[in-house]
Amino acid sequence: MTNNNPRFTLGQIKIVIFIIFSILFFYEISFAKFKSLWATAWQINSPEKVVEVVKFAYTYNFDAIFAEIRYRGDALYIPNKTDSTYENPEKRSYFLEDYNNEFDPFEYLLTLSHLFHIDVYGWITTFVVTPKETDRLPETHIYFQHPEWITCTQDFTPMKTSGPVGAFLDPGINEVKVYTENIILDIINNYNLDGIILDYVRYPDKKYGYNPIALRNFSDDIIDEFNPPNFTFWRQKQISNFLINISEKIKLINPNIKFVVTVKPDFDNARNNYFQNWKEWLRDENLDFVSLMIYTKLDNEFEKIIDQNLFDVKKEKIGISIRAWDDDRKYPSQKIVSKINLCYNYGFGNISLFHFGGVTKNNFFEIDLFSN
Repeated sequence: MTNNNPRFTLGQIKIVIFIIFSILFFYEISFAKFKSLWATAWQINSPEKVVEVVKFAYTYNFDAIFAEIRYRGDALYIPNKTDSTYENPEKRSYFLEDYNNEFDPFEYLLTLSHLFHIDVYGWITTFVVTPKETDRLPETHIYFQHPEWITCTQDFTPMKTSGPVGAFLDPGINEVKVYTENIILDIINNYNLDGIILDYVRYPDKKYGYNPIALRNFSDDIIDEFNPPNFTFWRQKQISNFLINISEKIKLINPNIKFVVTVKPDFDNARNNYFQNWKEWLRDENLDFVSLMIYTKLDNEFEKIIDQNLFDVKKEKIGISIRAWDDDRKYPSQKIVSKINLCYNYGFGNISLFHFGGVTKNNFFEIDLFSN
């Protein structure tokens, strides 16, 4: 007797399951109210790479690309391009060393993206200004020109570059804030960008901030304002005041630009250890939204962060950045789908994936990107 029931091998079943999850992943991300894709400095440092990012964003209907145009006190754009109102001495990034000064990756990205109606946000690392190794930095780099601006520990030891992300300038130094403001305003003044994202607007952690210049400013503020000597509150104030001031100046130059700040997602941790009092920032009408960098792989931790930190906020002022990379290849696409669903279930539709390289390397979108 012939058995007409189809039989599938284990390999075929796995392929079918993978295809289903890939379809679901594409459906869920395409359903977002506002979906964006992070692109790091090394993912936009050639014309070919810019084309890849834009084509991917267009293929999967992303609304915006968040492009890293300042990596560590450097430029993946042309400082003072046509207008030098705001002093900007930073040099081209070493990521562009294979190209002459005629190639402007940010301008190219803007032109190409706007042809396909994709917004571009300039992603800027703010107070962190060095990579872990400084041998590729020019002598004119801010780290060498103003070593006295580097934040310090309580024994006045300057922060080393060999830490997790590099060395930070101290936000408690007025000259640091002016210098950084000028970099940001120069970019906005010279480029037709849709948004600006400030990353690392914080201290490295609570053991830093003891730069001698910053401590003198702290002492002067206590005397002038009769504040109690609360150094934690003072450091929070340095970050908050910087953001309030820069947000006003940004909107004066371009009222239509979106202003975004990345934050640590656990509010108590952000406020007390990194001095990001971001729930206070949400009251600033010039701040369009904060982007919570929730990079856990675990759904229960992801949901716990939302439960504990976002119950009392305006949803339209919140963006959520989801992990989309995995060096060990043990983070399947369905885990990203489940986190997107959690965001939707809680009413948060502003979702971004970090980052383009991770998405493509891990084949989270399983498709021939160049077939169209």
